Amino acid sequence: MSKILLAGLALVLGVTGVHAQNPVFLTESPSTIRKGRIHIGVGIEYLTRDVHPSDGIPETLVRFLGGSIRGGVSENVNFDMIWRGGLLARYADGSSRFDWGDLFLWTKINLLKGTNDQTGLAFRTGIKLPSTRYNPGKLGNNQMDYHSQIIVSRRFGPHELRGMAGFSIIGDPQTAGSQDDVFSAAIASIYAVNEWLDTFVEMHGRKGYQDHDGKLVGRFGLMSTSEAWTWSLYGLIRLAGDHYDFGSAFDHSESWSVGLFASRPVDLGL
Repeated sequence: MSKILLAGLALVLGVTGVHAQNPVFLTESPSTIRKGRIHIGVGIEYLTRDVHPSDGIPETLVRFLGGSIRGGVSENVNFDMIWRGGLLARYADGSSRFDWGDLFLWTKINLLKGTNDQTGLAFRTGIKLPSTRYNPGKLGNNQMDYHSQIIVSRRFGPHELRGMAGFSIIGDPQTAGSQDDVFSAAIASIYAVNEWLDTFVEMHGRKGYQDHDGKLVGRFGLMSTSEAWTWSLYGLIRLAGDHYDFGSAFDHSESWSVGLFASRPVDLGL
């Protein structure tokens, strides 16, 4: 399994948009939206994993009313606020538990605007607020996490390739004042079938120094644009790594998941 994980990460690192404001992607786009314009979205996800024998971690999870607000601060700077949604978890013993879910605050700076003959480049940094508890349901880590990412993209007509590499500092939910340093990388391929339908596939992997840090997931989906709305239907399969998630509510540890997300732009007239 470790060989599969390393091979996946090597593929991710070997490659250097479309719907840039849609947070269904694990692989971000380097592009930004202009000043005075925001994108709002809301969605729902269902996630499941095999936890037998049960050790008190969730077996299934519904993230409901997860939402995002992404706004242009200037012509090349965006500020994003993304809520992972309310969490309704069910455990192997038949019990269930609710928590509020995590809130992320991000800033993205576009350094190069990507076109068909130029690579797009951006830097993104963000924090996860400690809004979800670790005990008793093991749905969060009670700690503030820090993330930073370098993002690149290249377009070839209707086809776009994205790559991303990042570093995260994640608080240990079981040990106060302890942290885990995690490296992550991702690749996405997006193809515009026509003016209203896009398809995408992506892989996202991470590796750290703690047990259970190594994960690799594959994602795929469809995005349809109808008038002002963009609708996204997507799924995920865990390719490598185990179901332990370091107290982050199914973060790359699900066996599979499916989700639906809707977003639209709003012009503030500024």
